[in-house]
Amino acid sequence: MSVERQVRTLMRAWPLPDRTERGDEIVGTTLDLMPDGASRVPATLALSVVGGGLQARWHMRPPLWRWTYYRLGGRLPSRWHRWVLNDLTSPGWRRRIVTSQLMIGLVAAMLGIVSVQIAMHQDSPNLFVLLPMFIGFGIGTLSRSSKNRNRQLARYGYGRPAPNGSPWPPPTPSG
Repeated sequence: MSVERQVRTLMRAWPLPDRTERGDEIVGTTLDLMPDGASRVPATLALSVVGGGLQARWHMRPPLWRWTYYRLGGRLPSRWHRWVLNDLTSPGWRRRIVTSQLMIGLVAAMLGIVSVQIAMHQDSPNLFVLLPMFIGFGIGTLSRSSKNRNRQLARYGYGRPAPNGSPWPPPTPSG
């Protein structure tokens, strides 16, 4: 495996928009920092590339409370529009929507169980009563995920994504 290919493999730690917009620049700079004639990427340099990518991912994400608000259907400030577009158009978008909605539903159900138990002073919860509800909720969420995604894209000023098109560079928002 060539050194450039090794660096490009390490670049997978970076978010897709950064890889698309500045990937060649980062690879070129990393190759410039390598010792002459090296056949492998030094460990310190590899850690720096991966660490930079993870840091870029961390700074790109909204805080937990804003993420929860977004998943519940709220609109994020413009600072996180790039993250929203990436979230709604990159591979795995359906899995992310369904998983997050199921997790929010689970937390809400658990809070409901605890509050009912406190109100009724019961000792043991009956979780098997809730199992069919979660299965139905999951199937309903899965069937509505495309509709939810298209509604969110429209809310942020982006039309429907092209079926086979790349989401980057993003389309110019309307309005």
